[in-house]
Amino acid sequence: MADSLVSCVPGTLTTLIFAQVLVSAATAWLFALALLRFFRVHFAVAIAASIAFVLDPLQIVHERLVMTETFTMFIFAGHLLLGFSYLRHPRLMTLAAVCLTGILLVSLRIVYTPIVLAEAVLLPVTRWTLARDWSRTKGLALHLSLSVLMTLVLHGGYRYLVGAWGGSSAYLSIPRRFLSRVGVGAAARARGCD
Repeated sequence: MADSLVSCVPGTLTTLIFAQVLVSAATAWLFALALLRFFRVHFAVAIAASIAFVLDPLQIVHERLVMTETFTMFIFAGHLLLGFSYLRHPRLMTLAAVCLTGILLVSLRIVYTPIVLAEAVLLPVTRWTLARDWSRTKGLALHLSLSVLMTLVLHGGYRYLVGAWGGSSAYLSIPRRFLSRVGVGAAARARGCD
């Protein structure tokens, strides 16, 4: 028994596989939670779908690949859960969490960029369309403007940091006016972005 505990130390393949299995199980749990909470399926159906998700050949392939894929699926599942939660109960904190997990998704896999950028507009508009409560257009305008602003600031900040840390000129493509509005104008000028 002590031998099995020693084999699971940081830096070993066993630890990597153990972490991937745990994250995969957590992703399946989030999937079942979304089915139960937002789609109101029967408990047995949610468990069967969650097991089918874990046994899906694509999921199994991702478990054999780099951990980025496994963690990306986990973050995406949490991101979808937050989006569903916002559609049910529109709160600014939930919307901010959606924006933050969105940029985290983009940092792990760039292919999520169109989804993250589109949902900045689509989530608030979809919520008010589904509610059919157009008497509260100020609420829609507030949520929409904050969602777009948070997404743009986070996305622009991420692009800037990746370019600055990587030593590339990716941060130069961000307009100077935008940089000064997000509060990194001085840093951009110090790096020669004028």
